[in-house]
Amino acid sequence: TTSAMEQLALGLGYAHSDVGKVWHWLEQELSRQTEQGSIPQLQAGQSCTPPFHSILAWTCWKKDPSSARIEELFDALLQSHHYWYLHRDSQELGLPCIQFAEEAVIPDSYQNDDAPFQIQDPAFLGLLCRANECLIEIGEKLHRDLSDLIQWHELTVFGLNEDLWDESFKSYCGFDLISGQKLGNTILANYLPLWAGVPDQELAEEICRNLIKKYLLA
Repeated sequence: TTSAMEQLALGLGYAHSDVGKVWHWLEQELSRQTEQGSIPQLQAGQSCTPPFHSILAWTCWKKDPSSARIEELFDALLQSHHYWYLHRDSQELGLPCIQFAEEAVIPDSYQNDDAPFQIQDPAFLGLLCRANECLIEIGEKLHRDLSDLIQWHELTVFGLNEDLWDESFKSYCGFDLISGQKLGNTILANYLPLWAGVPDQELAEEICRNLIKKYLLA
């Protein structure tokens, strides 16, 4: 099964060489959307596709600013974000959880978890934040109602910084809702919130220093 990051990387690559192909792929993906708004993964049973589609749609829109194409997809994209906040955020903290390894940005990081779980995963949430930003920019241009999405996005940013940042690890760490414990698996993907502008300037600089120390100077 191709991971979310692999699909996103492939899509971003094609967006710069064949944007029409990516528009078509997005239309196909969103045509499989359930009534709740989720997009089931084709080869992974009950798991849902992480919300990277808005990032691809934003990239295509920047390359091909055709309002007709993006307007056709906008409602489905918005509904896909609603799914994660309405059906995967039981504590209503703006921190939707993943329940299957295939929903993780890096599925191998949860390869030993065969049964469903409930984890607030910082890599997934960083991807969600970036997707939120992209969809909000599109929605503002199309004059759509974004009140719920903006509120959820602000909650996610706050929750990542307040609840999932671990000062001892100098990294965002996942949280297991079932065991009530913070996860100590500080993998590179946990720094993805940096891409979405989640940390403030001071924290971002601290994260960058730690990244250099841990991964480039190790």
